[in-house]
Amino acid sequence: MSGQPCRTVYHRCFALTLLIAGCATLNQTGLENFSSPSLWQPANVIQDARQLALQDASRPPEGIVDYMKARMVGVQPVFGDSMIFSLPGSRRVIQGGRLGDATGLGNSFWPDPRSDSGAYMITELRSLEDLPLNKGSAVMLPRHLLTSERIQQVIRHGTEAILSIGDVTRRFASAADANALILEIAPHILADLSGLSADSLAQGVLPVGGYSLPEPIHIENWINTYESPLNVMGFIAGQDPQYASQLIVIAADPMWNSSDSDFLQWMPSAVLLELARTYSAARVGGLFPRRSLLIATGTGAALQAVLEYPVWPRQNISTIVTLGRFGNGHLQVGRDTIPVFGYSFPELHASDNLDAWITAILEEVHGRLKHLDDQPLEEN
Repeated sequence: MSGQPCRTVYHRCFALTLLIAGCATLNQTGLENFSSPSLWQPANVIQDARQLALQDASRPPEGIVDYMKARMVGVQPVFGDSMIFSLPGSRRVIQGGRLGDATGLGNSFWPDPRSDSGAYMITELRSLEDLPLNKGSAVMLPRHLLTSERIQQVIRHGTEAILSIGDVTRRFASAADANALILEIAPHILADLSGLSADSLAQGVLPVGGYSLPEPIHIENWINTYESPLNVMGFIAGQDPQYASQLIVIAADPMWNSSDSDFLQWMPSAVLLELARTYSAARVGGLFPRRSLLIATGTGAALQAVLEYPVWPRQNISTIVTLGRFGNGHLQVGRDTIPVFGYSFPELHASDNLDAWITAILEEVHGRLKHLDDQPLEEN
Protein backbone atom coordinates (compact mmCIF):
# COMPACT_ATOMS: atom_id res chain seq x y z
CA MET A 1 0.00 0.00 0.00
CA SER A 2 2.92 2.37 0.69
CA GLY A 3 3.90 2.27 -3.05
CA GLN A 4 0.49 3.49 -4.26
CA PRO A 5 0.93 7.19 -3.21
CA CYS A 6 4.38 7.23 -4.82
CA ARG A 7 2.98 5.88 -8.10
CA THR A 8 0.13 8.43 -7.95
CA VAL A 9 2.56 11.31 -7.41
CA TYR A 10 4.77 10.02 -10.22
CA HIS A 11 1.87 9.78 -12.66
CA ARG A 12 0.70 13.29 -11.76
CA CYS A 13 4.21 14.71 -12.26
CA PHE A 14 4.52 12.91 -15.59
CA ALA A 15 1.14 14.26 -16.75
CA LEU A 16 2.14 17.78 -15.67
CA THR A 17 5.38 17.44 -17.64
CA LEU A 18 3.45 16.39 -20.77
CA LEU A 19 1.04 19.29 -20.31
CA ILE A 20 3.87 21.82 -20.03
CA ALA A 21 5.64 20.35 -23.08
CA GLY A 22 2.41 20.37 -25.06
CA CYS A 23 1.73 24.01 -24.20
CA ALA A 24 5.29 24.94 -25.21
CA THR A 25 4.82 23.16 -28.53
CA LEU A 26 1.53 24.96 -29.17
CA ASN A 27 3.13 28.28 -28.37
CA GLN A 28 6.00 27.63 -30.75
CA THR A 29 3.71 26.73 -33.64
CA GLY A 30 2.15 30.19 -33.52
CA LEU A 31 5.45 32.04 -33.79
CA GLU A 32 7.25 33.01 -36.99
CA ASN A 33 10.88 32.00 -37.05
CA PHE A 34 12.02 34.75 -39.43
CA SER A 35 15.56 33.44 -39.66
CA SER A 36 14.53 29.88 -40.53
CA PRO A 37 16.19 28.75 -43.78
CA SER A 38 12.86 27.13 -44.77
CA LEU A 39 10.98 30.45 -44.57
CA TRP A 40 13.15 32.77 -46.69
CA GLN A 41 15.14 31.69 -49.74
CA PRO A 42 17.64 34.49 -50.59
CA ALA A 43 18.97 32.40 -53.49
CA ASN A 44 15.57 32.77 -55.18
CA VAL A 45 15.70 36.55 -54.71
CA ILE A 46 19.18 36.73 -56.26
CA GLN A 47 18.05 34.60 -59.21
CA ASP A 48 14.94 36.76 -59.75
CA ALA A 49 16.84 40.07 -59.59
CA ARG A 50 19.41 38.83 -62.11
CA GLN A 51 16.82 37.40 -64.48
CA LEU A 52 14.71 40.58 -64.37
CA ALA A 53 17.80 42.67 -65.14
CA LEU A 54 18.58 40.40 -68.12
CA GLN A 55 14.98 40.58 -69.35
CA ASP A 56 15.04 44.37 -69.03
CA ALA A 57 18.27 44.61 -71.04
CA SER A 58 17.11 42.27 -73.80
CA ARG A 59 13.55 43.58 -74.17
CA PRO A 60 10.67 43.42 -75.10
CA PRO A 61 8.98 44.37 -71.80
CA GLU A 62 6.55 41.46 -72.08
CA GLY A 63 9.40 39.18 -71.04
CA ILE A 64 9.64 40.90 -67.65
CA VAL A 65 5.99 40.47 -66.72
CA ASP A 66 5.84 36.93 -68.12
CA TYR A 67 8.76 36.01 -65.86
CA MET A 68 7.14 37.69 -62.84
CA LYS A 69 3.86 35.91 -63.46
CA ALA A 70 5.61 32.55 -63.66
CA ARG A 71 7.51 33.24 -60.42
CA MET A 72 4.40 34.28 -58.43
CA VAL A 73 3.69 30.64 -57.58
CA GLY A 74 0.40 30.14 -55.76
CA VAL A 75 -0.73 33.76 -55.99
CA GLN A 76 -4.29 34.15 -57.29
CA PRO A 77 -5.07 36.21 -60.40
CA VAL A 78 -7.00 39.42 -59.77
CA PHE A 79 -9.46 39.14 -62.67
CA GLY A 80 -10.33 35.68 -63.98
CA ASP A 81 -7.06 34.08 -65.03
CA SER A 82 -5.31 37.37 -65.82
CA MET A 83 -2.39 38.72 -63.79
CA ILE A 84 -0.90 41.09 -66.39
CA PHE A 85 -2.33 44.57 -66.92
CA SER A 86 -1.26 47.22 -69.40
CA LEU A 87 -1.58 50.97 -68.95
CA PRO A 88 -1.95 52.56 -72.41
CA GLY A 89 0.06 55.68 -73.10
CA SER A 90 2.74 57.25 -70.92
CA ARG A 91 2.58 57.51 -67.13
CA ARG A 92 4.58 59.97 -65.03
CA VAL A 93 5.41 58.66 -61.56
CA ILE A 94 6.75 60.76 -58.68
CA GLN A 95 9.71 58.93 -57.19
CA GLY A 96 10.53 61.45 -54.45
CA GLY A 97 12.06 64.79 -53.70
CA ARG A 98 14.45 66.80 -51.57
CA LEU A 99 14.14 70.09 -49.71
CA GLY A 100 17.44 71.15 -48.16
CA ASP A 101 18.00 69.17 -44.97
CA ALA A 102 14.27 68.87 -44.20
CA THR A 103 12.85 65.46 -43.30
CA GLY A 104 9.32 64.16 -43.65
CA LEU A 105 9.06 63.37 -47.37
CA GLY A 106 5.39 62.70 -48.04
CA ASN A 107 4.28 64.48 -44.87
CA SER A 108 6.19 67.78 -44.84
CA PHE A 109 6.99 68.18 -48.53
CA TRP A 110 6.23 66.39 -51.80
CA PRO A 111 6.62 67.17 -55.52
CA ASP A 112 3.47 68.53 -57.13
CA PRO A 113 2.07 66.22 -59.86
CA ARG A 114 2.57 69.02 -62.42
CA SER A 115 6.26 69.41 -61.58
CA ASP A 116 9.20 68.88 -63.85
CA SER A 117 12.05 66.61 -62.76
CA GLY A 118 15.42 68.08 -61.82
CA ALA A 119 17.33 70.18 -59.28
CA TYR A 120 17.46 73.88 -58.38
CA MET A 121 19.18 76.12 -55.81
CA ILE A 122 16.88 78.72 -54.19
CA THR A 123 18.46 81.90 -52.84
CA GLU A 124 15.36 84.10 -52.53
CA LEU A 125 11.58 83.89 -52.22
CA ARG A 126 9.25 86.06 -54.25
CA SER A 127 5.50 86.52 -54.64
CA LEU A 128 3.53 87.09 -57.84
CA GLU A 129 3.75 90.83 -57.23
CA ASP A 130 7.56 90.76 -57.24
CA LEU A 131 8.25 90.08 -60.90
CA PRO A 132 10.54 89.89 -62.86
CA LEU A 133 12.61 87.20 -61.21
CA ASN A 134 16.31 86.81 -60.53
CA LYS A 135 18.48 83.73 -60.86
CA GLY A 136 17.84 81.64 -57.75
CA SER A 137 14.33 83.05 -57.24
CA ALA A 138 11.41 80.81 -56.29
CA VAL A 139 7.83 82.03 -56.52
CA MET A 140 5.83 81.23 -53.38
CA LEU A 141 2.04 80.80 -53.40
CA PRO A 142 -0.54 79.44 -50.96
CA ARG A 143 -1.63 76.08 -52.30
CA HIS A 144 -5.24 77.13 -52.91
CA LEU A 145 -3.99 79.85 -55.30
CA LEU A 146 -1.75 77.56 -57.34
CA THR A 147 -3.83 77.04 -60.45
CA SER A 148 -2.55 75.78 -63.80
CA GLU A 149 -3.08 79.29 -65.21
CA ARG A 150 -0.90 80.86 -62.50
CA ILE A 151 1.76 78.22 -63.02
CA GLN A 152 1.98 79.12 -66.71
CA GLN A 153 1.97 82.81 -65.80
CA VAL A 154 5.06 82.60 -63.58
CA ILE A 155 6.80 80.24 -66.02
CA ARG A 156 6.42 82.90 -68.72
CA HIS A 157 8.31 85.26 -66.40
CA GLY A 158 11.23 82.83 -66.27
CA THR A 159 10.73 81.04 -62.95
CA GLU A 160 12.36 77.67 -62.50
CA ALA A 161 10.87 76.84 -59.10
CA ILE A 162 7.43 77.28 -57.50
CA LEU A 163 6.72 76.59 -53.82
CA SER A 164 3.13 75.64 -53.00
CA ILE A 165 2.55 76.38 -49.30
CA GLY A 166 -0.10 74.43 -47.42
CA ASP A 167 -1.19 70.87 -46.80
CA VAL A 168 1.03 68.23 -48.37
CA THR A 169 -0.55 65.28 -50.17
CA ARG A 170 0.99 62.43 -52.14
CA ARG A 171 -0.66 62.25 -55.54
CA PHE A 172 0.13 60.69 -58.87
CA ALA A 173 1.93 62.70 -61.52
CA SER A 174 -0.06 63.98 -64.46
CA ALA A 175 0.48 63.18 -68.13
CA ALA A 176 2.36 66.43 -68.82
CA ASP A 177 4.80 68.55 -66.85
CA ALA A 178 5.01 72.33 -66.40
CA ASN A 179 8.74 72.85 -67.18
CA ALA A 180 9.38 74.07 -63.64
CA LEU A 181 10.07 72.44 -60.28
CA ILE A 182 6.91 72.63 -58.15
CA LEU A 183 7.15 71.51 -54.54
CA GLU A 184 4.37 71.33 -51.97
CA ILE A 185 5.64 72.40 -48.54
CA ALA A 186 4.06 72.61 -45.09
CA PRO A 187 4.38 76.20 -43.72
CA HIS A 188 6.30 75.23 -40.59
CA ILE A 189 8.94 73.40 -42.64
CA LEU A 190 9.66 76.41 -44.85
CA ALA A 191 9.59 78.63 -41.74
CA ASP A 192 12.36 76.53 -40.18
CA LEU A 193 14.47 76.86 -43.33
CA SER A 194 13.82 80.54 -44.03
CA GLY A 195 13.42 82.13 -40.60
CA LEU A 196 10.06 83.65 -41.61
CA SER A 197 6.77 83.21 -39.75
CA ALA A 198 4.80 80.08 -40.60
CA ASP A 199 1.56 82.08 -40.45
CA SER A 200 2.77 84.70 -42.94
CA LEU A 201 4.11 81.99 -45.26
CA ALA A 202 0.76 80.17 -45.14
CA GLN A 203 -0.93 83.40 -46.27
CA GLY A 204 1.68 84.04 -48.97
CA VAL A 205 2.94 87.22 -47.30
CA LEU A 206 6.56 88.20 -48.04
CA PRO A 207 8.54 91.42 -47.59
CA VAL A 208 8.18 93.86 -50.48
CA GLY A 209 10.82 93.17 -53.11
CA GLY A 210 11.25 89.53 -52.05
CA TYR A 211 13.14 87.82 -49.26
CA SER A 212 16.77 86.68 -49.41
CA LEU A 213 17.26 83.36 -47.64
CA PRO A 214 19.91 83.17 -44.90
CA GLU A 215 21.23 80.01 -46.57
CA PRO A 216 20.55 78.66 -50.09
CA ILE A 217 18.06 75.78 -50.22
CA HIS A 218 18.66 72.92 -52.63
CA ILE A 219 15.47 71.36 -53.98
CA GLU A 220 15.17 68.33 -56.21
CA ASN A 221 12.23 66.43 -57.70
CA TRP A 222 12.51 62.93 -59.11
CA ILE A 223 9.80 62.08 -61.61
CA ASN A 224 10.02 59.27 -64.13
CA THR A 225 7.98 58.76 -67.29
CA TYR A 226 6.97 55.25 -68.35
CA GLU A 227 5.81 54.44 -71.87
CA SER A 228 2.88 51.98 -71.93
CA PRO A 229 3.89 50.14 -68.73
CA LEU A 230 2.96 46.52 -68.10
CA ASN A 231 2.29 45.31 -64.57
CA VAL A 232 1.57 42.09 -62.71
CA MET A 233 -0.98 41.97 -59.92
CA GLY A 234 -1.74 38.99 -57.69
CA PHE A 235 -4.07 38.39 -54.76
CA ILE A 236 -3.62 36.53 -51.47
CA ALA A 237 -6.83 36.07 -49.48
CA GLY A 238 -6.93 37.08 -45.82
CA GLN A 239 -7.32 34.28 -43.27
CA ASP A 240 -9.50 36.15 -40.77
CA PRO A 241 -13.13 36.53 -41.97
CA GLN A 242 -13.50 39.69 -39.89
CA TYR A 243 -10.48 41.34 -41.57
CA ALA A 244 -10.38 39.74 -45.04
CA SER A 245 -12.44 42.51 -46.69
CA GLN A 246 -9.61 44.94 -45.87
CA LEU A 247 -6.71 45.11 -48.31
CA ILE A 248 -3.00 45.83 -47.88
CA VAL A 249 -1.32 46.75 -51.17
CA ILE A 250 2.38 45.87 -51.49
CA ALA A 251 3.99 47.47 -54.54
CA ALA A 252 7.45 47.65 -56.08
CA ASP A 253 8.64 49.70 -59.03
CA PRO A 254 12.09 49.26 -60.63
CA MET A 255 12.61 53.03 -60.93
CA TRP A 256 11.91 53.77 -57.26
CA ASN A 257 15.26 52.22 -56.35
CA SER A 258 17.83 54.32 -58.21
CA SER A 259 21.04 52.37 -58.53
CA ASP A 260 23.97 52.08 -60.91
CA SER A 261 23.45 48.32 -60.78
CA ASP A 262 20.62 46.84 -62.86
CA PHE A 263 20.69 43.87 -60.49
CA LEU A 264 20.01 46.08 -57.43
CA GLN A 265 17.46 48.16 -59.32
CA TRP A 266 15.27 45.06 -59.63
CA MET A 267 15.88 43.93 -56.03
CA PRO A 268 12.57 45.36 -54.63
CA SER A 269 10.59 43.42 -57.23
CA ALA A 270 12.59 40.27 -56.51
CA VAL A 271 11.99 40.64 -52.75
CA LEU A 272 8.29 41.14 -53.43
CA LEU A 273 8.15 37.93 -55.46
CA GLU A 274 9.73 36.00 -52.56
CA LEU A 275 7.24 37.48 -50.09
CA ALA A 276 4.36 36.54 -52.41
CA ARG A 277 5.54 32.94 -52.78
CA THR A 278 6.07 32.54 -49.04
CA TYR A 279 2.71 34.03 -48.10
CA SER A 280 0.71 32.11 -50.73
CA ALA A 281 2.28 28.84 -49.56
CA ALA A 282 1.19 29.64 -45.97
CA ARG A 283 4.71 28.98 -44.69
CA VAL A 284 4.37 31.77 -42.13
CA GLY A 285 3.03 30.49 -38.80
CA GLY A 286 0.02 31.92 -37.04
CA LEU A 287 -2.97 33.75 -38.50
CA PHE A 288 -1.21 35.72 -41.24
CA PRO A 289 -2.26 37.51 -43.25
CA ARG A 290 -5.49 38.44 -41.50
CA ARG A 291 -6.22 41.05 -44.17
CA SER A 292 -6.05 40.29 -47.87
CA LEU A 293 -2.90 41.25 -49.78
CA LEU A 294 -2.56 42.68 -53.29
CA ILE A 295 0.90 42.23 -54.84
CA ALA A 296 1.74 44.74 -57.60
CA THR A 297 4.91 45.12 -59.64
CA GLY A 298 6.04 45.15 -63.26
CA THR A 299 7.75 47.50 -65.68
CA GLY A 300 6.42 50.66 -63.98
CA ALA A 301 3.47 52.62 -62.58
CA ALA A 302 2.33 49.65 -60.48
CA LEU A 303 0.35 51.81 -58.04
CA GLN A 304 -1.43 53.54 -60.88
CA ALA A 305 -2.39 50.13 -62.25
CA VAL A 306 -3.81 49.15 -58.84
CA LEU A 307 -5.97 52.25 -58.56
CA GLU A 308 -6.95 52.62 -62.23
CA TYR A 309 -8.43 49.12 -62.27
CA PRO A 310 -11.39 48.56 -59.88
CA VAL A 311 -9.63 45.74 -58.06
CA TRP A 312 -10.98 46.66 -54.62
CA PRO A 313 -13.20 49.36 -53.10
CA ARG A 314 -10.79 52.19 -52.31
CA GLN A 315 -12.33 52.74 -48.90
CA ASN A 316 -11.34 49.15 -48.04
CA ILE A 317 -7.67 49.66 -48.90
CA SER A 318 -6.24 49.99 -45.40
CA THR A 319 -2.59 50.62 -46.34
CA ILE A 320 -0.14 50.82 -49.24
CA VAL A 321 3.43 49.61 -48.67
CA THR A 322 5.99 50.61 -51.31
CA LEU A 323 9.26 48.65 -51.43
CA GLY A 324 12.30 50.66 -52.49
CA ARG A 325 10.58 54.02 -52.04
CA PHE A 326 11.35 56.75 -49.49
CA GLY A 327 8.94 58.35 -47.06
CA ASN A 328 5.63 57.78 -45.32
CA GLY A 329 2.52 59.82 -45.85
CA HIS A 330 -0.86 59.51 -47.48
CA LEU A 331 -2.06 59.22 -51.04
CA GLN A 332 -5.04 61.24 -52.22
CA VAL A 333 -7.06 59.36 -54.85
CA GLY A 334 -10.26 61.21 -55.62
CA ARG A 335 -12.00 61.64 -52.27
CA ASP A 336 -10.16 58.73 -50.67
CA THR A 337 -7.08 59.19 -48.48
CA ILE A 338 -4.91 56.08 -48.17
CA PRO A 339 -1.89 55.73 -45.80
CA VAL A 340 1.40 55.01 -47.59
CA PHE A 341 4.47 53.50 -45.93
CA GLY A 342 7.74 53.48 -47.86
CA TYR A 343 10.56 51.02 -47.24
CA SER A 344 13.93 52.13 -48.64
CA PHE A 345 16.52 49.37 -48.97
CA PRO A 346 19.72 49.67 -46.92
CA GLU A 347 22.94 50.30 -48.79
CA LEU A 348 24.80 47.18 -49.88
CA HIS A 349 28.51 47.35 -49.13
CA ALA A 350 31.20 45.26 -50.80
CA SER A 351 31.92 43.54 -47.47
CA ASP A 352 28.27 42.54 -46.89
CA ASN A 353 27.14 38.96 -47.24
CA LEU A 354 24.46 39.10 -49.95
CA ASP A 355 22.36 36.25 -48.53
CA ALA A 356 22.37 37.83 -45.06
CA TRP A 357 21.57 41.28 -46.50
CA ILE A 358 18.55 39.92 -48.38
CA THR A 359 17.35 37.85 -45.42
CA ALA A 360 17.52 40.88 -43.14
CA ILE A 361 15.42 42.87 -45.63
CA LEU A 362 12.82 40.09 -45.86
CA GLU A 363 12.63 39.86 -42.08
CA GLU A 364 12.20 43.61 -41.66
CA VAL A 365 9.60 43.98 -44.41
CA HIS A 366 7.65 41.01 -43.08
CA GLY A 367 7.80 42.44 -39.57
CA ARG A 368 6.37 45.74 -40.78
CA LEU A 369 3.64 44.02 -42.77
CA LYS A 370 2.67 41.90 -39.77
CA HIS A 371 2.55 45.01 -37.57
CA LEU A 372 0.17 46.68 -40.05
CA ASP A 373 -1.88 43.51 -40.40
CA ASP A 374 -2.24 43.24 -36.61
CA GLN A 375 -3.81 46.69 -36.28
CA PRO A 376 -7.45 46.63 -35.15
CA LEU A 377 -10.18 47.48 -37.58
CA GLU A 378 -11.10 51.15 -37.68
CA GLU A 379 -14.64 51.94 -36.64
CA ASN A 380 -16.66 53.74 -39.26
